[in-house]
Amino acid sequence: MVTQTGWVKWAQYVALAICIGFGLAFVIANVRSWELEDSNAYWQAALRLRGGQPLYVPVNPGADEMIAYRYAPWFAWLWVPLTMLPKSLVQMGWSLLLLASAAAAILPLVRLRTVSAICLAALLGGLLVRTASTGNVQALLIAGLVYGAPRRSGPIWIGIAASLKFAPIAYLLLYAGRGEWRRATAAFLVGAVFLAPALLYDLSGYPADPGESLSLFSLAGPIPWATLAVLCAAIAIRLASRRHAWPAASVAVLAAIPRLQLYDLTYLLVGLGSQARSSRSRPMTSRKVMS
Repeated sequence: MVTQTGWVKWAQYVALAICIGFGLAFVIANVRSWELEDSNAYWQAALRLRGGQPLYVPVNPGADEMIAYRYAPWFAWLWVPLTMLPKSLVQMGWSLLLLASAAAAILPLVRLRTVSAICLAALLGGLLVRTASTGNVQALLIAGLVYGAPRRSGPIWIGIAASLKFAPIAYLLLYAGRGEWRRATAAFLVGAVFLAPALLYDLSGYPADPGESLSLFSLAGPIPWATLAVLCAAIAIRLASRRHAWPAASVAVLAAIPRLQLYDLTYLLVGLGSQARSSRSRPMTSRKVMS
């Protein structure tokens, strides 16, 4: 006869198998379609800089967005010397860097060895591989935040991330909630410094239209989206000094994104990774996979 503990263990194994299965499905599906279209936008932006052309070019609705560049100029500058190399070589190196970043980003969760942690690592890791297949900088950005944001150098990492994808600036809410105004100001200033060179370029072609997405902005309009974003920000400030501070801040980041895509859920790794490291320093209360 199977005991209650036995049923719980079997349920955990089933959940683990399902999550790992979905994660592998993400990986397999995207390995088969490794097109690096987002990194092509970085490449094309760098070529435009080399040729003295506008960095930000308009993209008509329904047009191929492979030429759309949405980041601060410094990131395109980094790609300029790469355009001197064979494109296939750069694509290979960039792909390996993104895959390594994806693995590093989920490592804190995997080390917990709990069913819930490994399930989340499998699902979110699969999404990071999805972004790597398009060449998107997301995996590198998330890995930087996972390991950098909770440290003393956190304001630098947050500011740099915000210069690439705006919404991570919401992580400074933790500093505000703790009364760490110098750190909050530092994160804001780093982001501002990295973004400021954009003012040297013609921004009339910047692709600002969020388009259709999973965001409440797209589904219900700007007012419900802004309301939810403010509510999540208030909760993050309220929880700033508590155990779930970083997960709450990650939710605030998600709520602030007007162009929310499925892969944006990987911001949860920043909060979960921080919590995982603090959990490892305390006695484990969750059931381990190998128990």
